[in-house]
Amino acid sequence: MTSTLQRVADLRLRSSAGPTRTRVWWPLAPGDGPTGLLLVFVDAAVEAPWLRELASLAQLVIVAAPCAPGPDAVVRAGRRDATTALEWAAGHAPQLEADPDRLLVGGVGIGAALADAAAHEAAAIDWPRLTHRILIPLGAAPPEPGIAAAPAIVVTVGEDDPWPGDHELCYDALDGDRLAGDLAHTLAGCRS
Repeated sequence: MTSTLQRVADLRLRSSAGPTRTRVWWPLAPGDGPTGLLLVFVDAAVEAPWLRELASLAQLVIVAAPCAPGPDAVVRAGRRDATTALEWAAGHAPQLEADPDRLLVGGVGIGAALADAAAHEAAAIDWPRLTHRILIPLGAAPPEPGIAAAPAIVVTVGEDDPWPGDHELCYDALDGDRLAGDLAHTLAGCRS
């Protein structure tokens, strides 16, 4: 019996705070369709092992960039970094073996606000073009309304107030095993 290993790599992206360590996962077995690219900002305090599974289930190359704690400082100083990281992901999609026309941005915890801000900035300048936003705010305050960005899949956990979005997934607690499958299913149902 042969086992298949999922490709994973660590790389560093530049940010205003210096190099930021990121992790990249590729799908375990590429499917017939194009492999998309999801840049996801993950709150450093939140475990996100489900991203590895999501890579294969949704046929995505996933670039996970951690966010430091402290909502005010990160959001105020991090929006520029988030936009720069999104532009980098769009420009490097082919090198990461992903389809540049299937670009997504997402965020978990404080990262949801960063992802949303970067998506609105991208919409304002019409680049990069995003297919979806995946937002898991985990109690973070909803962002200010902005220019219409890519469709949003919003994950509401517990008693959190839902953010505005086109699709909503609700959980009593953050269940990574279920979340990866539900997100993959939702993305498959609303591909553009």
